[in-house]
Amino acid sequence: MRRQNPPQASLDQALALEKYLSPFALGVVYALCAVVGFAVVALLFAVLVYSYILNATATATIFFSLVASVPAVFAVLAFVGRPYDPLSRSIRRLADSRRRPISVKADRSSFTVLLMTGEPLCVNLAFHFPAKYHLPEVRERLNAFVRSALERECCNRSDLPKDQEINAVVDRALDIVAAEFEIPVLYSEVRDMHKIRDAYSNREDLTPSEYLGLGTGTLG
Repeated sequence: MRRQNPPQASLDQALALEKYLSPFALGVVYALCAVVGFAVVALLFAVLVYSYILNATATATIFFSLVASVPAVFAVLAFVGRPYDPLSRSIRRLADSRRRPISVKADRSSFTVLLMTGEPLCVNLAFHFPAKYHLPEVRERLNAFVRSALERECCNRSDLPKDQEINAVVDRALDIVAAEFEIPVLYSEVRDMHKIRDAYSNREDLTPSEYLGLGTGTLG
């Protein structure tokens, strides 16, 4: 369902990220950081000694040993300071960003379709989806699928459909377009819906100002 904002996939990603906030997961990450830090310093010391740039004296060995232990000290302090440690804060910020609604922009379109009685029905819709997907090819597919869905729905009914009925029909068409272009959020809003006054219009369906009288209107 593309009406949900943020999408369920984003919410699932947030939950998956928060699994790393457990003490065990944090402990493993910090332990790996400590091991990697120690290995990097040890490798640097070995390269310097092997290249005869540095003599493997007791002082040099002690100095590099102390430097190699710094990542482990920071890792222990960070682990003890959870949940306010840098890794936990970063994970929470990333998870919160996945829970923020995606910014969408309205793209308005109008459709004229025929009811079973032959009366034209004008449906004004607003499609809400991210601005970066407002492309000609997306609009073309939206118009084609939505028009087809509205025509199928309206050709079998003589009365005005309700807004929720139109939304349900249109949403099925939008799901196809959203899947095709990988649009995370795409939903419609009925801005206005009315019969167009013409020779097929029924007096009881129109306001007095809209009614032109039989034989005076034109179809289309």
